[in-house]
Amino acid sequence: MEWDNMAVLPVSTFEHWSTQQSGFEARNKARHAEKKVVVREVPVDDVLVRGIWGLTVPQKGGGART
Repeated sequence: MEWDNMAVLPVSTFEHWSTQQSGFEARNKARHAEKKVVVREVPVDDVLVRGIWGLTVPQKGGGART
């Protein structure tokens, strides 16, 4: 038998976690991130595929993606 390491956190509801279990820094980061998320429908085309490909393909030499 192989043992795995796990990090487990009991959570009953998001509301309980966000007000009782998490610290103020986690709440602030979650609120800040929520404001920057934009969700929209786009057609599946070459532009979308190239964008996803650029996110998932590792860059050689650790340079910035263009």
